[in-house]
Amino acid sequence: MLVRRQGETHYYYLTNHLGHVQGVFNQQGQRIGQYDYSPYGSVGSSNYDLQPFGMSTKRSDFASGLVYFGYRFYMPNLGRWLNRDPLQEQGGINLYAYVNAEPLGYVDPDGKEVVLASICAPNQILDNKKFKNSFDDEVIEVIRQ
Repeated sequence: MLVRRQGETHYYYLTNHLGHVQGVFNQQGQRIGQYDYSPYGSVGSSNYDLQPFGMSTKRSDFASGLVYFGYRFYMPNLGRWLNRDPLQEQGGINLYAYVNAEPLGYVDPDGKEVVLASICAPNQILDNKKFKNSFDDEVIEVIRQ
């Protein structure tokens, strides 16, 4: 679970197996937000102001609609990367494809490598330096708890 502190207020984020934030709770445990996503990560519906964490617990820029993954930017409304694959053709023939067109079973923790979604379970993230480095320090601190 991801926790964000804003002033004296704490927000608790509940995610699905892909890391998409699905619910936001306050300090009293009341749900204050709920989000639904398309398979490629665009917000389908929301009953709360958008939070900085959304798809794959990555920071989103709501003005541009882009999500930053570390190595490149992702466009959820198009289901494509904005930038070429940093691995070039080693990552596949389509340099802009997101998770090999299988967004419900795979994730890309840093914009560089597609992995099975279950590999990004919390204990696996802490044990794997490559995945650990693709998350903000505050996300890692929450995983440790």
